Amino acid sequence: MNLKLLDFNQCQNDFDKINKLYHEAFPKEERAPIQYLIQKAQQNEGEFLSVYDEKKWVGLVYVITYQQLSYVFYLAVDSRFRGCGYGSEILQLIKQRYHHTIMLCIEEVKEKYDNYEQRAKRKDFYLKNGFKEMDFYFIEFGVRYEMLYTGKRLPSQYFDELMLHYVGEKYKEYRVFD
Repeated sequence: MNLKLLDFNQCQNDFDKINKLYHEAFPKEERAPIQYLIQKAQQNEGEFLSVYDEKKWVGLVYVITYQQLSYVFYLAVDSRFRGCGYGSEILQLIKQRYHHTIMLCIEEVKEKYDNYEQRAKRKDFYLKNGFKEMDFYFIEFGVRYEMLYTGKRLPSQYFDELMLHYVGEKYKEYRVFD
């Protein structure tokens, strides 16, 4: 495996693959409009990254950085390559690229959800890759999320500040901290 992260601006030919995977991997209620993500990346307010293994495109990552925090907004591996170790390798690349605290969120893991096993498996994956529970939850568009982090533990207000910087005041309208 020889992975590299390429900025979307360097590989705009990947748009169809990115768009398809983005819509397959994330439920509608968890997706920001893709054009908004691209616009923010073009304004250097986010990074839309294509993941390559040599010349083979294998996935996408979207990261927002503000002050001493990077937030992995989206990470997805093409379904043809899941279970091959790419997710763990991508997380290692992210840790090498961002030398401060990295946060990401996952759907709350409780047995009451129909996809409990999928949620538990996802959480175990991140914990095995060095992320820790932050004991911080928030609700966005009716979905309850748990925050995980690696690096220095920061108060939840850093996440709030990051999102306010990225989205603006509108962010306050659709999130609730729990």
